Amino acid sequence: EVAGEITAALSAASISFRSSDPGYSQTLLQNAVKTFQFADMYRGAYSSNDDIKNDVCPFYCDFNGFQDELLWGAAWLRKATGDETYLNYIQSNREPFGASENVDEFGWDNKVGGLNVLVSKEVVEGNMYNLEA
Repeated sequence: EVAGEITAALSAASISFRSSDPGYSQTLLQNAVKTFQFADMYRGAYSSNDDIKNDVCPFYCDFNGFQDELLWGAAWLRKATGDETYLNYIQSNREPFGASENVDEFGWDNKVGGLNVLVSKEVVEGNMYNLEA
């Protein structure tokens, strides 16, 4: 879950630095890809870890799971790279991860609304026709 968020942050930062510092932008992007691979391989919510659960919950206990953060990270990687791999990841996992509903909420524990905005922007810009394709 945390690694999915880090993936999104690194990807967004990579976009931000692309023109002013291409080398740094590339480093950020390479680390975003590695972080996403780690997040996908070692799936789980931080609040499921018994070593930290009592310290984290009830303040920032995860209620929506790690899946939305994986999709969020993939969406930002798609935006940063244009790579179809990340779009395919979103398409393949959106429904199994419980993110196929039209959610209008966005926050620290639910990234589906933000995912919908990023994907919708691709449709509007003509980069894809629909998410189901």
